[in-house]
Amino acid sequence: MRYKRVKIILCVFFLIIMAGCDFYSKSENNHQPTQQAKSNKEVNYQYYYQKLNNEEQKAYHKLYTGFIKFQKEIVIEHINLSKAKKIYQYILMDYPSLFYIQTSFQYIQEDNKIKIKPSYLYNKDEVQKYNKQIEKETESVIQQVNQQMDDFNKIKMIYQYIIETVHYQNNKNDQNMLSALIDNESVCAGYAKAYQYLLLKCGIKATYMSGVSKRNTSNDNFHAWIMLCIDDDYYYSDVTWGDVEDKNMTHCCYSCFLMNSEDMLRCYQPDNGYEKTMKNEYNYYKSIDCYMEDYDRDLLSQAIQNALKNETRIVEVKCATESVYQKLKDNLQNSHLGYFLLKENHCYDGKLICSWRDSLRVVEFCF
Repeated sequence: MRYKRVKIILCVFFLIIMAGCDFYSKSENNHQPTQQAKSNKEVNYQYYYQKLNNEEQKAYHKLYTGFIKFQKEIVIEHINLSKAKKIYQYILMDYPSLFYIQTSFQYIQEDNKIKIKPSYLYNKDEVQKYNKQIEKETESVIQQVNQQMDDFNKIKMIYQYIIETVHYQNNKNDQNMLSALIDNESVCAGYAKAYQYLLLKCGIKATYMSGVSKRNTSNDNFHAWIMLCIDDDYYYSDVTWGDVEDKNMTHCCYSCFLMNSEDMLRCYQPDNGYEKTMKNEYNYYKSIDCYMEDYDRDLLSQAIQNALKNETRIVEVKCATESVYQKLKDNLQNSHLGYFLLKENHCYDGKLICSWRDSLRVVEFCF
């Protein structure tokens, strides 16, 4: 399309996050924080909006209003193109419910105005239909989550729900939440946006994050995960990497559940900054007595007994320091510790698969 007057029309494409999520290296061979009950009302948490100045926030509001009204053209003023791209991206990261907005847009730039021309994946009637379907699909889990009396259990229950219902698979909607919540298959972007959507619905402040995975050096290492704000502190969850789909041990893994900022940075390089964990009061492994501060053989034995009681036959232990982790890992790899512990607990049946998450100092094995 060409214009007679001097104008510019371009198509801007934002990064589409499509990353593989294998995080394991393998070899074969209740201290939970308590708090008062929270509100179950949906929360509108605009983390990225808060990072903008007043002029940028005006543009954010105008674009968002245009999106929900399905406007074909939205004019913003006193904002350069670079900032317009950022604001457009920030809106989609703040609102997983805008699943019908393409990550690309056309624009016309003239003087101090930019005319944004969004691309809509679906029309208004189709969006209403999908919203009703999402509400039907998620009504039960939202009701169950809202029966929980504290945020920790709410967040955990939603984490488990996504992992139990979504299969890692490319999908035409895998950059939005439809793929995960309706089709039950997605990649990291769809996993993260579905998780964010349900957290917000249940009153938990959650933010979509994107960046680069540090798990490998290939070009296919773009990734997405979630930042949560709980009791004015920040934690990080990666529901994609928590979904272990291995033929030997398909299960829900918690090493990427409520990571502090230090652990998060061991795994990823965020594109748009992050918030530091200050109080670090939420630790899943402490809540299940599987946090090893000093090398403790008995802790591992007790974890095996718990895995038998809850019938998962999967043990996860996080180590407080690198030295403790390396000692535990070495004993499992080279001294047959897992075999001896299973024999002592009368549960060795010939199967023992160990996995290591070195960046997070987590040892996991199934038996």
